Amino acid sequence: MVVHRDAPHEEVADLEGTTVSVGAPGSGTEMMAERLLGSAGLGEDADGPGVDRRRLAIEDSAGALAAGEIDAFVWSGGLPTRAVAELAGQTPIRLLDLSQHVPELVEGYGEYFSELPVPARTYPGVPAVRTIGVPSMLVVSAHMPDEDARDLTRVLFESRADMSLIHPVALHLDSRSAIATRPVPLHPGAAGYYRSIKYAHDSWTVPASSEN
Repeated sequence: MVVHRDAPHEEVADLEGTTVSVGAPGSGTEMMAERLLGSAGLGEDADGPGVDRRRLAIEDSAGALAAGEIDAFVWSGGLPTRAVAELAGQTPIRLLDLSQHVPELVEGYGEYFSELPVPARTYPGVPAVRTIGVPSMLVVSAHMPDEDARDLTRVLFESRADMSLIHPVALHLDSRSAIATRPVPLHPGAAGYYRSIKYAHDSWTVPASSEN
């Protein structure tokens, strides 16, 4: 949740009565925003005034905040997100701490959500903050041959440097977190790749995969 650095808002509930961009219509950001606003008592069925919603894509949300047309916007994406980085380089902004909403989101929607940091210096002049993390997954058919899934997983890890030229989030691809795919089962071929490199990670165990 992005606000102007000088805004009085310290948590999501403080945005009651303001104008908030919740992301492009039908996007994952919009889904996340509505769940977050609902957790803060600002859902569309809120008893009070709630928030005045704008449904803008990330670039338009950043431009609207800079122009003073909205008070805040939500986005869901890898770190750093280019539009937010460019905004922070031109307009002083802050990110609201969202960690208090994680337990309710987990209870209501399952273990897709976790509390994660946005480290300092991720965006120019923006302090570190705790936020909501959701996994990104590469989903394939359960019928993909094991050898193909193993090779695909290997290529992803071996190509991190090249992929980071497209988006720096690729540098965060880590085998320790990549094995945690619940509730989607880990493909047996991917599990085979992780077991092949397990000697370097004696402190973790590759979960059992499923053919179903």
